[in-house]
Amino acid sequence: MPRRAAVLVVLLGLLGAAGGSWWGAGQAAVHESTAVILVNPLEGNPFSPEGSGDDLVNLETEAQLVRSDAMGELVAERVGDGRTSDELLETVKVSVPTNTQLLEITTTGSSDAAANASAQAFAETYVEYRRTRTDAAVFEKTARINEQIADRNRERLALLAQLAGLSPTAPRAPLLNQQLATLTTQVGELRSQLSAFTSVARDPGQVVTPATSTPGGLPGGIATAAVLGLLVGAALGLVLALALGRLDNAVRRPEDLAVRDARFLGVLDLDPAGDPEQVARVRTALLAVDRRRPLVVLTTTLGGPDQSALQQGHHQGQGGTGLALAVARSLAASHLMTVVVEVVGSETRRQRGLTDLLQGRATLDQVLSSPSSHLSVLPTGTDQARLDDLAAAPATGARIRELADRADVVLLACGAPDEVRTQALVALADVLVLEVHQGETSLDEVDAVTADLARLGVRDICSVFVPTPRRQRRRPGAALARVRQSVPGRKPRLAALEAGTDRDG
Repeated sequence: MPRRAAVLVVLLGLLGAAGGSWWGAGQAAVHESTAVILVNPLEGNPFSPEGSGDDLVNLETEAQLVRSDAMGELVAERVGDGRTSDELLETVKVSVPTNTQLLEITTTGSSDAAANASAQAFAETYVEYRRTRTDAAVFEKTARINEQIADRNRERLALLAQLAGLSPTAPRAPLLNQQLATLTTQVGELRSQLSAFTSVARDPGQVVTPATSTPGGLPGGIATAAVLGLLVGAALGLVLALALGRLDNAVRRPEDLAVRDARFLGVLDLDPAGDPEQVARVRTALLAVDRRRPLVVLTTTLGGPDQSALQQGHHQGQGGTGLALAVARSLAASHLMTVVVEVVGSETRRQRGLTDLLQGRATLDQVLSSPSSHLSVLPTGTDQARLDDLAAAPATGARIRELADRADVVLLACGAPDEVRTQALVALADVLVLEVHQGETSLDEVDAVTADLARLGVRDICSVFVPTPRRQRRRPGAALARVRQSVPGRKPRLAALEAGTDRDG
């Protein structure tokens, strides 16, 4: 897992650095400018001079006004650089600092000059627009008051004309005098309103901070963005590696097996280019598990390429497990009489063996071959289809004991632990060895198989870690060896045993 974590951290770190560099380059190419306006309350605007501080929220309306279509058209005419109203409005942002009467207008452009020009144009155009709008409101209201004053004066002149045509003692004279007094009062009030309205402040505000360009992106430019991207990517890679580690509990390292219930014997690289001393260490650990002689050892493959290729091995004369072969050669090289029983064999090899012996068709001496002085091999036999039934017969135990009388160690080379013949022979073994392949078997599966085998009565359950084969390594003559294995009638397993007996140990 540490290697996978390192790969993820490095990979995502590099991707993050590349992404950060790309983002930093994009940000550095963005030229931004900001202008600040102090907005004064005016008559005829959403908030008035008489308003309270709570009315400042209406500045949001003013902010939206800056981004209106009318403002965009005015700014486009003012800038005159070929950009349309829509293009300018897409580049402008307006913000209102909390509890202030300020508008911050920010625009972007292809250069600092273009950004400054558009930001300043928006600020100045907005101030002029507010002044024009205020002047229009004042003009409209003063015109309406002047019109009312003119109407009252005309009414007053009409009443004076009527009063001049009457005698002082006429009944209507008091009423007309009262109406004249009322009109005179109204004209005075209207003149007061007109005076007060025309004296209010008409300053719409001012640009307190002219358009000023600011560098785009982060301080430090592309380098800072790349470093930040690298750190973020590495952190994500580490988190992802930890998450995958929790989800994937496959056996990745020898240490994963060392803490399980099954006794760990060591690492055994079945690749021809592996360490030749590994099998000697596994052999020594295996013999130390049970010092009684003879010793019956059952080897079984738990997952892995060897297990998946086992059925193909049946057609290539390569039945059994690689672990049994390697240990058998090492035991024979140590001058221990060793017998390998191929419980899983080749269907194409019609050589007499275990099934013929169990059915009484041949004697032990007739089916047992000896590739070396301390090594004997008992093939599966010619009737492999019946081996699942014959393995559970009482005669099988007697034949295994007969083999044990002739040898120091009997190796039962079986297939998967859940096969019928494997489970039938479990009770005959003194030690059971699980061949666990790297990355192909989960820790849960190892624990479950160990518990199942313990319930079947196995006293000593051990495990061996098998690294992933190095398929990229090609030895000289490998192609010739594959051709020789495919020749009908050849016994590649025995040839491999003969070739390895003299050099292993």
